[in-house]
Amino acid sequence: MKFNVLKKSIVSFLAIGVIFLQVAAPVSAEVVVSGAKWTNTVTVSGVKYLNTPVNTTYLATNWQTPGSTAVSNWTNYSGSYVKASVQNNSTSKVDCASKVSGTWYSWAPANAYAITNIQDSSGVWAYNFNTGASNSLGTSFVYAQIYTNPMYDSNSDLSQTSKTYVLTHEIGHTQNLGHTQSQTTASVMRTGYASYSWANYDRPQDYDRAVLVALYQTYLGR
Repeated sequence: MKFNVLKKSIVSFLAIGVIFLQVAAPVSAEVVVSGAKWTNTVTVSGVKYLNTPVNTTYLATNWQTPGSTAVSNWTNYSGSYVKASVQNNSTSKVDCASKVSGTWYSWAPANAYAITNIQDSSGVWAYNFNTGASNSLGTSFVYAQIYTNPMYDSNSDLSQTSKTYVLTHEIGHTQNLGHTQSQTTASVMRTGYASYSWANYDRPQDYDRAVLVALYQTYLGR
């Protein structure tokens, strides 16, 4: 099921992070669903990748460049595990859009930067679109939607780099990357609010790449 912008909603509170510097081993809790995989793949020159076509058309103006950069981030900094690309709504597997002022969800945290919902191969969504009630997902993730909060449309409220961080983080969730638990680890999947202490915080880090290896090395035949 593809989305109609502003008619279907995304409802996973996958919040964003306060960040410090350290590389550690990934822990099993740092996934969205234990044992699950993003199962869209593509093989290029005999190498299998996670295929992540993303539609950014319906993002607000100030989110457009961060959207395309976030997509590139996963291709460029995933350790050659992800092939992400900007696609139109007919071919995308991750659809992004911005809510407009006054339409942010009453059940969602008012200050969340963005919310993401994932759909499994049986058509089950992680959350109910209307109420925010959670559902149990299967282990094959096939589609996702990401909405940004209109509170942060202005660059004075959230910089372009931080917007890139938000969308890179949310795309990470579609690959079954959960929140990094350590508060001393450099990771684009860290949670919290907007205090970043290393260069290129808007990109996947060594820790995030280690989580991808733990999740997908065998699955992708690496």
